[in-house]
Amino acid sequence: MKATLLFIISLWLSAELVSGSHVHNEDNSVLHTSQRSVVSPGQGRHSALKRICASTDHPDLCFSSLSPLLMDGKETVDTALDASVKADNQFGHYALDEIKKMARNAPPDMRPTFNDCIDFYETALEGFTKTLQAHPVHDLGTMKVQLSAAITWLETCEDEFSESGDASPLKGFAEKLQSMTSDSLAIVDQMAA
Repeated sequence: MKATLLFIISLWLSAELVSGSHVHNEDNSVLHTSQRSVVSPGQGRHSALKRICASTDHPDLCFSSLSPLLMDGKETVDTALDASVKADNQFGHYALDEIKKMARNAPPDMRPTFNDCIDFYETALEGFTKTLQAHPVHDLGTMKVQLSAAITWLETCEDEFSESGDASPLKGFAEKLQSMTSDSLAIVDQMAA
């Protein structure tokens, strides 16, 4: 009973971290996301990035993920894609580390599903690496295939929890990473335009 309670508490804490309800300022103080101001597209800082992100399915997530990684006024579709896939990769590694921690503390009947999901996340991370390798030569086909496959691997993990009858403790990670990866795909499409 005590182990189950500790596991549930650790899942709740992980969900809080993933939910994005808090972010850190440059001085590492915590800032609630409702306190952040967002300038409308075309105005103020990172106006080119705002235009690029406006063509994605999750423009706010796109902008908040990429603006810290790009120099204001230097954003292009190429630099945005590079930053976007690197952000996918960075968050994917963070999620994988957290999943591995959860797997160690998971009840024995859930460990096989966690282990499969670890493999799926590792495969998705390989896809991000292959996308970054294909980017300099503008191999749009490879980039689209690898990013689409990453989304599929994340969905496969979620499906495995669903099929086992368990609620997925990884849902927050999967949803955020799928959204980020979807935005990367949308940026690849802008390269083709």
